[in-house]
Amino acid sequence: MPQPTANHVDSDYEYKTVTFIVPARNEEKFLQRCLDSLAGQLIGRDGSIKTKIVVVDNGSTDSTPEIARTFGASVLSVAACNPARARNVGARGCDSDLLAFVDADCVLPLGWLENGMKQFRSGRTVGYGSVQAVPPLDAPWVEQVWVDTIVPKTPVNFETVTWLPAFNLLVRREDFERIHGFDEELETCEDSDFSFRVSAHGILLRDHRFPVRHLGESQTLAQFLRREMWRSRGNFKSALKRGSTVNERASLFVPLIYTAGMSALIVTLIVAIFQSRAFYLPALLLVPVVGVPMVAAYRKCGVRMLPQRSFLLAVYLLGRGLGSLYPSRRVGR
Repeated sequence: MPQPTANHVDSDYEYKTVTFIVPARNEEKFLQRCLDSLAGQLIGRDGSIKTKIVVVDNGSTDSTPEIARTFGASVLSVAACNPARARNVGARGCDSDLLAFVDADCVLPLGWLENGMKQFRSGRTVGYGSVQAVPPLDAPWVEQVWVDTIVPKTPVNFETVTWLPAFNLLVRREDFERIHGFDEELETCEDSDFSFRVSAHGILLRDHRFPVRHLGESQTLAQFLRREMWRSRGNFKSALKRGSTVNERASLFVPLIYTAGMSALIVTLIVAIFQSRAFYLPALLLVPVVGVPMVAAYRKCGVRMLPQRSFLLAVYLLGRGLGSLYPSRRVGR
């Protein structure tokens, strides 16, 4: 497929060039759908806005680079590395005014780029991204419940936030370079770290009108647990390097406390079974182990699907806690 050019834009767009940067390692399962959606972000019928796609082949052993070239994308090959370095390589490989970071397992809706570009007119916006789309009805229950839990429920079109995930993130090159891009020392949490640093220079906007479909969500409980263990690896390192807020400290230590409580529950339950007494101890521990995720789920989403949400939040806390103590590999495709 030929490289996309664009098809309509208001005359007062400040920026004239945009590069989609797609880090990809063994993404042949989803990459075609991702690139199809990028080709649909066509603006500038008169050619005044130029778009380009750069796929950073991050050590793939499948047909990822061949699929990318078929779609007319430029392919930059790097040795297997973390997402932060792959994104930085892509940014250094282009000279566009705006950088659009999109994960290879994501599908952008029509109008995402055009609408995102409009948000930079004021000069105050330093980052734009959209919420995650609700999965289809035939998706596994783990994906259905978790995405429905984490997607914010708000009647507004836009909201100012403290961080944006990098699976769809539009930033100005000048701001990207001002903070020296993503921190390549972070295995995970590089997007929240980037957001906290860049937000010191302006505002981050989250859009609710153009939800982005994430195809690579966990499909089973085992995947979900392993992914959360892996994602926790950069939490403490990022917070120690740049400092942290009160809310962020809570997100760091609550999973550790919860994991300790779960471990204590299991130990006391085993002791009680073998000694045939002291059953009040596991009963006392069961209250916070069950109650904490249940209260969190209720406060966030109400009573709808409360048991399922509570269970997944418990697995989430356990995964984040265990991942801070024991290294976990990234879940492959």
